Amino acid sequence: MSAPVGRVLRKIIPGAVNVLQTETGLTQLSNGWEAIVQPYGGEIIVKQTEFDLAGYTREELTFYPGSVNIQQGQSDMHVTALLTGAGVRSWDIVTTQKMTNSQLSNFMSSQSVSNPPGFSDSPLSLTNVIYGRFRQWWQNSQITGFLPLSSSEGWGLLSETAAEKIWVTRIYQSLVGTLGTLNIPDVAFVIVGGTVKEPDFVHLEQLRRVYDLEG
Repeated sequence: MSAPVGRVLRKIIPGAVNVLQTETGLTQLSNGWEAIVQPYGGEIIVKQTEFDLAGYTREELTFYPGSVNIQQGQSDMHVTALLTGAGVRSWDIVTTQKMTNSQLSNFMSSQSVSNPPGFSDSPLSLTNVIYGRFRQWWQNSQITGFLPLSSSEGWGLLSETAAEKIWVTRIYQSLVGTLGTLNIPDVAFVIVGGTVKEPDFVHLEQLRRVYDLEG
């Protein structure tokens, strides 16, 4: 095995400004965000993109993530015309396999129960998850114009990969009672890690895992 070579992956993912929240869903989407109806009747909005690792795979290198940092330069949330019980949830997920339309269409079993990759109700295992972050904002009667952050959780294995891409999926859910406009800021995903030239039998096993996951 060769000595690790340090790598830094960076990508800015555009947000969405003035997303209109109505009783039936989220509209006026921009920058490639799309609305996906869930089994319970509500919607999530989704933005997907990828890091291209083809240069590493051509050299038969395996990428080992060491940390994931999500950076932004402004407030997470701005909502106007709030009603009682307003709230918003978000998931930022980095995976070794792209989340499919079918998986995204069944992301929420109900308004309050989600199926993020890596857990029992998701077809993607925890080994697929490099990094995941869940956050929730909830209305506070003492704060106007903004939804303060009420909880934040994280998961993921920082799994190594020999695949040609690492996928990023951003998801937002507006809860019942949240009406008005929502601003989602641009964010920068920064993945710090390293590439390693592994013995042939190890690299072949890494490739087998990639094809098994994609198949």
